[in-house]
Amino acid sequence: MPAKKRQSSKIAQIPTTVKSEPAVATAPPTNFKRETKKGKNKVLQVPPPAPATVAGHNDSTEFPPFIDTIWKTVVLPTLYQRLNSSTSPFLDFAKNSEALLENIEAVLTKVFPGHTYTPTRTSYVVKQACKRITERRGTIASTAVQIVDQFFDSGEFKNNPKAIATYVKWAVKPSGPAFWSRPEPQIESDNAPAQLPDGFAQSRFVLKTVAPFLNVKGAVADFGNPVGAFGLALGAIERAFSLYETGTKPNQDNIPEFSGDKNGGMIEDYIHNLKKFSEGRWVRVFADVAKISGIPPKPAPTTTKVTASVARVRRDLFTPSSPPPESS
Repeated sequence: MPAKKRQSSKIAQIPTTVKSEPAVATAPPTNFKRETKKGKNKVLQVPPPAPATVAGHNDSTEFPPFIDTIWKTVVLPTLYQRLNSSTSPFLDFAKNSEALLENIEAVLTKVFPGHTYTPTRTSYVVKQACKRITERRGTIASTAVQIVDQFFDSGEFKNNPKAIATYVKWAVKPSGPAFWSRPEPQIESDNAPAQLPDGFAQSRFVLKTVAPFLNVKGAVADFGNPVGAFGLALGAIERAFSLYETGTKPNQDNIPEFSGDKNGGMIEDYIHNLKKFSEGRWVRVFADVAKISGIPPKPAPTTTKVTASVARVRRDLFTPSSPPPESS
């Protein structure tokens, strides 16, 4: 006989308001048995599940009532947390990917433990989740562009295309200031000792980009370290600097979109590096985010000429040492 599906014993209690429409499906019992590591059965109490279907509910055009009541305040923030920790933030939420429904189901299970609702690709909740995740990624990209715009609109760079182009060439080098808090020097000296970069993913550009998206108010689950959020921020910053390759940013109509087809590969390269981070390094990263944003976070590609050098080695920018160097 096929093995029974195991249920987690750690079930969060989330208050929800369910409208009084009668459920069509019969709810399962509130007691169920779970096999422990020692082979013994233990009876666990679970909250009454949300209904599988509701009379009069059109699943393709509206949320089920139990989701609708807290979609904006709880479900959506928890979905954003899922994106933050994703190791493939484009493919994991692509409309036709196998992972899409798994990720949405994981979110619903955290918010509504014991629910029996099964969304499909045509479900309104799935379509809205895809839409909002796409918007979220786009907002990260536009935030990066705004940060780079502001940087080049001041000081020595203001109205100085030559200085901008020179800085961009340095910024997007594999050891450049777009990615590192302490990059290699822009001008190398024959007498000075070699200086290796330090503080990968802790540049002011990356931290300012990612900070607003880490502290997700209303989320009820932590899905792991935010490799997805930082990967998106790193890719968005590389893209933002590359827009100034010639020293002058192109018109908005000529800026390529931030998408999986154009940027997915570079994002996964950066995430490959972020997955090497130790827990101690993540603690230091979070501390740097707090310094630059003032708000402690919840611990929780098209290659142009100017980005060609970083594209070749992007996947292996960060090599962990033992022990990892402390970043100040």
